[in-house]
Amino acid sequence: MTMTDFNLSTVDEQHALIFQAWRCVLGTDRHAIYLSGPITTGPRFIEGREAEGTQDGEGILRANIAEIIETADRLRQETGRTVIEPGSLTVPSWSQDDYLALWTSLIERHISEVRFLNGWDASIGCALEYERAARHGIDRCQLNGVPIPLVGALDLLTQRSASLVRHKDEKLATLGARLALVAERLRIIDPST
Repeated sequence: MTMTDFNLSTVDEQHALIFQAWRCVLGTDRHAIYLSGPITTGPRFIEGREAEGTQDGEGILRANIAEIIETADRLRQETGRTVIEPGSLTVPSWSQDDYLALWTSLIERHISEVRFLNGWDASIGCALEYERAARHGIDRCQLNGVPIPLVGALDLLTQRSASLVRHKDEKLATLGARLALVAERLRIIDPST
């Protein structure tokens, strides 16, 4: 059964239903881990765009989702904690912005720690998830639990955006510009960075 089987007319109504279900499971406390990893962008996307004629978006999407799901399963076993990952939810009518609105709101409401897969700095979704967690004082860590301080995230995002923003590939240049905007907003959180 998919979300569209419920005949909810708007994305907001669909989001509300999902949040009700999560509240049934998670309550009102922030105690779950959110696993952030590239889905539509990230290192595989960049490599695919840079390789002549290799732009298999569906293959990249499948590989990224499989990595997130497998990693979340391992993290659940290792930590014994509730781990929420974005790869298992598929709503065919949603845009990337619809997913981002859901996941960033989840982080704000229910998450005590966000763990990031390697290459997160090459993903606009992950960068936005980092930003939301930083704004709400939520722990931000590498997959192994080592913290990713704001200054470290800024360095990663600044380097990544600089390497992409002047790229001849328009989609990569756009990704670079979007990552640079997130870095600028993160600087506002702590102007000393």
